[in-house]
Amino acid sequence: MPEVRSLMEKEKLESLTDVEHYFLHRMTDSVRTLGKTTIGWDEVVTANLPANNTLVMWWRHDQPQLLEQGLSRGYRTILCPRIPLYFDFVQHESHTSGRKWDGAFAPIESVYEFPSLRLTGGISFGSPLVMGIQANVWTEVIHKKEKFQFMLFPRIAALAEAAWCNDAVKEFRHFDRRMEKMNALYEKNGITFFDYKNPEISPEIKGPEK
Repeated sequence: MPEVRSLMEKEKLESLTDVEHYFLHRMTDSVRTLGKTTIGWDEVVTANLPANNTLVMWWRHDQPQLLEQGLSRGYRTILCPRIPLYFDFVQHESHTSGRKWDGAFAPIESVYEFPSLRLTGGISFGSPLVMGIQANVWTEVIHKKEKFQFMLFPRIAALAEAAWCNDAVKEFRHFDRRMEKMNALYEKNGITFFDYKNPEISPEIKGPEK
């Protein structure tokens, strides 16, 4: 775009990454002026935004070095990696309506087990800079309420326990047993959910193609 090229010449920016970082710094200045805190995806780490006024959302599970880099620089961080906390990824190997990158998907077991040292590159959830965990749902192929619920339930229950349960007592087999009551609660309230215990009785709800 001519406007971008003009900006690059004016500000002596050498790449589009430099343009992105320029934009982030300008926006952060405005946010700070308003007395607010900037929250951004983990790209803000490489942009070197001020750590005392920036909260990072670590989403690139395949780049744990960004998580380590951000924490080492003092950035408060929310853990929300694509695998396993993007709930637009399919939750069973037979599902096809949703994301599945290089065969990777997000079954309920992996949601419950997060955070783990294996999935965070050795970073402990106990770090004082880790503010918590968060699931994300992108809706490009989620076309109706029932599909949204199907992708959300019951993984949201696993997310809640992973976030709040003490690791010393967290055990998937116990959670799995309690989910029998949760599934009954979903049914009672008319919630469409994936029965991971019996996949054959809750067939995948197909969404539109992109």
